[in-house]
Amino acid sequence: MALSTPAIATAKASLFRALAHPVRIRILEILVDGEQSVGSLADALDIELPPLSQQLAVLRRAHVLVTRREGSMVFYRVADPRMSQLLVTAKQLLATDLVESREILDSLEAYLVDANQKR
Repeated sequence: MALSTPAIATAKASLFRALAHPVRIRILEILVDGEQSVGSLADALDIELPPLSQQLAVLRRAHVLVTRREGSMVFYRVADPRMSQLLVTAKQLLATDLVESREILDSLEAYLVDANQKR
């Protein structure tokens, strides 16, 4: 992979900062399946409107989400459908780490059981 220019590296860092919150990740996991109203998001996430609005604003400012108004209702959707692949890739990376961690933990547990039996 080619080295990013400083401007592109800064833009990537801004994107990852915008994604760096569990509620924002959960919002995206819902919205990659399609547009939702703020109320629907609040219900799905079991979160009050003020903190949800703050998290939505972060994603909107980062151009990760776009909005649409219908009367008094506001609807959100992901700005780029490739966001779904980014979330899938992140999950795959974590799954690999978790499998490796599980294998290490299993080895450690076996070692400790063996050590305790020898006492």
